[in-house]
Amino acid sequence: MLLISPACCGRNTRALSGPGRYGERFACLELSTTDIVTGAHLKKIPEASKLFLESRTDRPSCLLLCTTCVDALLGTDMDRIARQTESLIHLPTRPCYMYALTRESLHPPMVQVRETIASLLQKPSIKPQRSQSLNILGYFSPMVPDSDLFPILRTLGFSNIRQLSTCRTYRDFQAMAHSALNLVLSPESLPAAEQMAERLDIPYITLRRFYTPGRIHKQYQALARALGTSIDD
Repeated sequence: MLLISPACCGRNTRALSGPGRYGERFACLELSTTDIVTGAHLKKIPEASKLFLESRTDRPSCLLLCTTCVDALLGTDMDRIARQTESLIHLPTRPCYMYALTRESLHPPMVQVRETIASLLQKPSIKPQRSQSLNILGYFSPMVPDSDLFPILRTLGFSNIRQLSTCRTYRDFQAMAHSALNLVLSPESLPAAEQMAERLDIPYITLRRFYTPGRIHKQYQALARALGTSIDD
């Protein structure tokens, strides 16, 4: 990720660059007052991206161009900048918006980040066999291994359950485009699921968070009915 921001916006991200953290995974293109007023930094982004990739020990599989509230106020066409950058570095490149100004809006930052990540999934050239694979779209941390959801899904015929947080490689991540179904556990993941349904032909089902066994039972039964089967939970 290339973080494109003034120093004040980037301070929290730079705190992640210590030993054993994410220092190899991002760099900062710091904006000056002149950059912000004139937009001069926009011409620097493709070359800065190229230098960033050349400085990495391992070449990344993709690049995110992350902008902050400053760019929201400027109204930059980051899709165009991403296309220019991609043609220079020959890697999938996407804009990623971390606009704190939109936290209380209908399209807050964490929703946009999930959509950006989903947009990197490539539609398979050959229609895959999808009957036994499922994606869980929820949070950026993995579900606990002993969650009751896993045996329920296996009972429903899904032996291969994928989560973004458990993907160890970019290839593992791309395998999510081959799944039969997206199971949405968080409302913040719903727009990403809608995008994947339209672009990758992967349908989705949402599960709400409940705490009482009776309501959880009813939801599992509704999930089974939606999939045309029944289960004993």
